[in-house]
Amino acid sequence: LGTKHAAFAKFTALGTLVNTIGLEVAPLLFSSLFGLQVAGFFGLVSRVLGIPATFLGGAIAQVFYPEASRRAQSGEAASLVSALARGLVVTSALGFGLLSIFAGPLFVFVFGPDWEEASLYAIIMCPAFAAKLVSTPLASFAWIAGRQRTQLLVSFGTTGLRLIGLIAGARVGGALGSVVGLAGAGVIISAAYTNWMFSLAGVSRLRWLRESAPALLLTLLILTGSFALSLAFGRHWWAALALSVGPAAWLVVRELRAAPPPKPRSDEP
Repeated sequence: LGTKHAAFAKFTALGTLVNTIGLEVAPLLFSSLFGLQVAGFFGLVSRVLGIPATFLGGAIAQVFYPEASRRAQSGEAASLVSALARGLVVTSALGFGLLSIFAGPLFVFVFGPDWEEASLYAIIMCPAFAAKLVSTPLASFAWIAGRQRTQLLVSFGTTGLRLIGLIAGARVGGALGSVVGLAGAGVIISAAYTNWMFSLAGVSRLRWLRESAPALLLTLLILTGSFALSLAFGRHWWAALALSVGPAAWLVVRELRAAPPPKPRSDEP
């Protein structure tokens, strides 16, 4: 048992280190390739968009991990993973979708007109951070399944893919191309992670799509309506945002309430 926990700690620590290095190298490369101003835009966007994935995703993972561990012992983890994935997809799509629609005026309002160009980076990076918010809590299921060694190898692969996307994008389209390449790599990584967690938990992809279709359709309708409102209200974008938040919050709450209740502990009456 001690050897098992030691291996768990070793692979987890190494994986975290590799992921951290991969994330920290990107701002340095932006600074080296395109100068401090572009690196500043990228750094601001990364910090702002990273808040939900880091704090919200981490908090959800802390609740998800023990509950998923209990359900995995009896082979009942699939329903929990499926429901959580659906709720996370709806939440991240609505949150980052609204942010991308209103990014331009929001960045100017919050940070000033000098940072307007950063809003373009934010629009491009929103899909990557939305996907990351979905995969971050679910990724802890690899620990439950005892796949720490595989997860470490995957960490090396994801770090390499991010660097390839950034450098290849720079060669094709300069700074903007690097942002697109990095965002594309992020979406691919998070989608692959989520698909892997579905496999480990025994979640049927087709069944998940059928069950999630109504919520996903409502999400698309809300975002389409929000985009139309942003065009209609023009400079009064704040009113369009206020009208969009209500339906989005309603759908998020509805999906969170649909999650399966916690499984009682074996020692509970």
